[in-house]
Amino acid sequence: MYGRFLTGTGGVGHCIIRQRDSAAGTRFYRALGMRGGIEYKLDLGQGVHELTFMDCSSRDHSVAWGIGSPTRRLNHIMLEVDTLDDVGLTHDLVRKANIPVHIQLGKHSNDHMYSFYFASPSGFMLEYGWGARDATHQSEYYEGDIFGHALEQGGI
Repeated sequence: MYGRFLTGTGGVGHCIIRQRDSAAGTRFYRALGMRGGIEYKLDLGQGVHELTFMDCSSRDHSVAWGIGSPTRRLNHIMLEVDTLDDVGLTHDLVRKANIPVHIQLGKHSNDHMYSFYFASPSGFMLEYGWGARDATHQSEYYEGDIFGHALEQGGI
């Protein structure tokens, strides 16, 4: 790596979990002092998924739900680095090692993270990214990402 993991006031990253009852999840995380709401409305060919994002720090989100396998509790964990080169190098290493990439390189609309997602040995994905903006603490709705993040086998 050329840089370091970016933590600071944002903590180590974020995760997307399975949440069967979105309203109950929102009430629970708000009781813990988090703020947020639905940020994405994605049509993935099986109807529209409403993704809820909650934050408690300078990150756009700390925890989110509304998408992913109904059989896994954890969809992905995100780790952010402080140099774009580390994302590219990691992407090359992952591809060279034949580790499945589930979501290709791209840039999110909500936090502006440039990232990709790959398989972990435990069955959830790791999102590895750079360049996220701080939380705006306002409701914004998106129907897709700025660019990229096309699905590969096993994505979402």
